Amino acid sequence: MIKIAIDTGGTFTDYTSVGCFGDQAEQRIALKNPTNHDHPAQGILAGLKELAVAWGTDLEKLLAQTEKISLGTTLALNALLEKKGVKTALFTTEGFRDALEIRRSQLANQWDLAIENPMVLVPRRLRLGIEQRMDYQGEIIKPLNEAAVRAACQKCREADVKAIAVCYLFSFLNPAHEKRTVEIIREELPDVFVSLSSEVSPRIREYERTTTTVINAYCTPVLADYLKNVKKELAAFGWDKPVHIMKNSGGLSDSGALESFGVQTLLSGPAGGAVGNEALGKTLGRTHTVLADMGGTSFDLHVVSGGVNQLVPQTELDGYPLSIPMIDIRSIGAGGGSIAYVEAGGRVQIGPDSAGSIPGPACYNQGGENPTVTDALLVLGLINGDNFLGGKLPLSMEQAVKAIKEKVADPLNLSVQDAARIIYSITAEMMADALRLVTTQKGNDPRIYSLISAGGAFGLFAARIMESLQMPEALIPVQGPVFCSWGMLGGGLPL
Repeated sequence: MIKIAIDTGGTFTDYTSVGCFGDQAEQRIALKNPTNHDHPAQGILAGLKELAVAWGTDLEKLLAQTEKISLGTTLALNALLEKKGVKTALFTTEGFRDALEIRRSQLANQWDLAIENPMVLVPRRLRLGIEQRMDYQGEIIKPLNEAAVRAACQKCREADVKAIAVCYLFSFLNPAHEKRTVEIIREELPDVFVSLSSEVSPRIREYERTTTTVINAYCTPVLADYLKNVKKELAAFGWDKPVHIMKNSGGLSDSGALESFGVQTLLSGPAGGAVGNEALGKTLGRTHTVLADMGGTSFDLHVVSGGVNQLVPQTELDGYPLSIPMIDIRSIGAGGGSIAYVEAGGRVQIGPDSAGSIPGPACYNQGGENPTVTDALLVLGLINGDNFLGGKLPLSMEQAVKAIKEKVADPLNLSVQDAARIIYSITAEMMADALRLVTTQKGNDPRIYSLISAGGAFGLFAARIMESLQMPEALIPVQGPVFCSWGMLGGGLPL
């Protein structure tokens, strides 16, 4: 039987499979294909059909011989980052509707008075105070006003709300009011998704719990639709088993269970890489490793100290605190598709905007006009344009040169080669700085950590960054281009 793991990234989707087809000897087959953002479930199916061809069969027969499918996805994360979640309301204790905006009355940088806080995901008119109150021991001191809940439901009906987050004070000690509230909502608005803080994040600290619950309400319907479509597409080819989803904590869960808890999949794909990082370190006898995963959209970092993954009780994504256990993964916008541009003062910037897979970098010759890191790598001769994506996507040197010349070289009065070197160097320094943040700034000496290269492009930067941080070695595993999907299989099987 065969096991298949799929990691849907911002630019490419990675597939790793291992096992025996029929009476054949065990094989390990991996491939990549562009992510279909408009129809992600159909994109996965297209990749699985390619995988079936690689196994010498068709998809229906491949699935009949498959015992497990694991899936990592950035869909919920993208919905959060791109602000494409569903219209969401918040029911909260009366008098506390502004907690999302007040935050903790602290600046991320106390010296930057112009800093912009992340967008509040629920507009004030949909943050509705409900008369009720628990004390600090979970004792009811003001009963739930059920009429107020029904009135709030009427406002949500009029506003065509698709999801409601419910977060009352001290509900993590006594969830009775939240549970009664969800009963009323389901009577009044049976088609609206409901997220309860006592289920999503039953922990102290009101602001963080509220934010986590709101993000779950905002993103989960998007993820749930996607998972249902994936199962529907697979069922058409005979798949009747569960689809397992990688969680932020590094564990796998049935997709049905996560159709109510999308917040647990925000770092789904990178978490697979973290599992692989721990496994590869154990295999090689390295107790201190840094996984650097450069994809098409982002650059993800994960540190293993002492040979074991550590969960953090709280983290932050795009300025939003998340109060759920997660593997500590840091990301910056420095992928192969990150767009390079020149600011008014003549400073070259890389990202965070990405060209994605469609239209993609200019060298993809699919209509992209902005120069990217991939274009610079092609111009510098670091990428073989005839063998990109296994030869499925030949790259255009002409388009890469044109984009860099028009958008970077000419504004700076430089040659195309020099402009490409600048793009490369700035990208490398951005990644080196990110590595310093997860090592030196946290009291970890990078000189004792092995650097593990993952993603399609990081191997082209690994040696330079290793030297910059005086790391002892850079390891470039053969499974690097599909490392996260490999990690979802448990990371115990080399390709």
